[in-house]
Amino acid sequence: MKKTELEKAYSTVFYDLMQMDCGLLVGKYDAANGSDEFMHGVHMVMELIAAKADEDYFEFSDMFTRNMIESQEKARKNVKKSLDRFRP
Repeated sequence: MKKTELEKAYSTVFYDLMQMDCGLLVGKYDAANGSDEFMHGVHMVMELIAAKADEDYFEFSDMFTRNMIESQEKARKNVKKSLDRFRP
């Protein structure tokens, strides 16, 4: 099916954002100092853009969620390492 002009515009924006090399836009963030709620908002906006662009937003959503979980697990490991330094 041929994309509408609006879908083409959203597609251009989506691909441009994906090429920016900004981890925040794909779910990678400093989970120790950042806000999960903020990231859920970014996720929702990016998913909307993907859907409006007629892209596979389920695939994008899965990738974003995996990256968020990885960021959170990394932060937990770093906190554990920091705490372990103080244990006798």
